[in-house]
Amino acid sequence: MTTTETSMADLLSQSHSVALLGVSPRPDTQSYAVAAYLQSQGYQLLPVTDGDDSIVGFPTVSSLGGIKKPVDLLSVFLNSEAPPSLKDDVLRLGVRAIWVEPGCSQTVNAACQSTGLPVYSHHCIMDDHRSLLGNKKN
Repeated sequence: MTTTETSMADLLSQSHSVALLGVSPRPDTQSYAVAAYLQSQGYQLLPVTDGDDSIVGFPTVSSLGGIKKPVDLLSVFLNSEAPPSLKDDVLRLGVRAIWVEPGCSQTVNAACQSTGLPVYSHHCIMDDHRSLLGNKKN
């Protein structure tokens, strides 16, 4: 295992909560599949999206500012060219690392990088979990 893979495996195995920024409420999307998978693995999810009241059984909020409890990891599904400012919220929430999912724009990736946290660019948190932890429940 590489150093990066070891770091990811440690983060995934020691974490209990994941905020999903830009997750879709539509079951036919990749972000919804990721949410369903993480839920099946025992993670406490904090879906951040507009619209639906819940995703895979977890209540949604419309922004990271709406989350009131600590969050271990952040997974980002945004392709906007004008991403929200993340630094204050991720520091307030205690986020330990960020997964920038495939398909995110370069400006979203840059906004995540600017937080100073470990960022796994163009990595799918579900795929990394499966490959590094072997589909084990937390």
